[in-house]
Amino acid sequence: MVSEFILNAAQVEDANVIAAFVSNAEVSSLMDLRSETPVDCLVLCGSAILQCAEHVFRSLQGVPIGGTPVFKTLVICGGIGHSTELLYTAVKARPEYAGVLEEVEMPAAESQVLYEIGRKCFDLDAVVERTGVRVVVEDKSTNCGANAFETRKVLKQLSIPTTKQLVIVQDPTMSRRTKASFEKAYSGDLEDERPEFICCPSFVPQLVASKTEGVAYDQNSPGLVDGNVDGLWEGYRFLSLLLGEIPRMRDDKDGYGPAGKDFIAHVDIPGEVEEAYTRLKQVVEGDR
Repeated sequence: MVSEFILNAAQVEDANVIAAFVSNAEVSSLMDLRSETPVDCLVLCGSAILQCAEHVFRSLQGVPIGGTPVFKTLVICGGIGHSTELLYTAVKARPEYAGVLEEVEMPAAESQVLYEIGRKCFDLDAVVERTGVRVVVEDKSTNCGANAFETRKVLKQLSIPTTKQLVIVQDPTMSRRTKASFEKAYSGDLEDERPEFICCPSFVPQLVASKTEGVAYDQNSPGLVDGNVDGLWEGYRFLSLLLGEIPRMRDDKDGYGPAGKDFIAHVDIPGEVEEAYTRLKQVVEGDR
């Protein structure tokens, strides 16, 4: 439930426009990628939105004996950053993940926590043995830019080829910017050595207005499994994250693009998204 703000229908629509843009769901489900030839690599970025990790682990669980997995290599990335405590809190709040944090040395990297969830709750070890998927844990990165550079580094160190496709599963509020971070990280490689980057945020969060309940997450948000909104962002944080992404992705002197801090590749922001941002910013000031 988003309880701090009561947004009218137009403001909810503005939030939904921005949410869809930053989520950048180029693939709505990993199942859409299933074919006879698995993609080179999937990168699961650490976050407190456990639906993302669950989507990845379930896609592996669903591979039958003798079947072809969606991807050849799984990189679970994320060290200890400014949002790691939120992940710990999210795990503690889920009864099915009881004991996970006791299995890792605390304070634990986000990647180590997600890896343990996979092993303890999704039979990851058995799935890896059955499918031949290689799992790599990257535990040094502390933000989405570092996710990209550290992932590239570890893949190079292990001589794991990623010249065709690399799928990114990230917190939907950071999905598009994370892809731009990967494009930046690989920008120095020869063109035929750069993979195609594909965003699969697992779901696209959408809001719905309610006269009696203020603003709530739409249980019919694209990709959301069984309408499960448990553990999603609290209201102010969600709106702030949406608003914080737009100035970061701008390619101007203050943004993260080549014309500014040069942390990410160029991102085109449509006019309708900028207009929605301007209107919604009058209601909520956003900053990560």
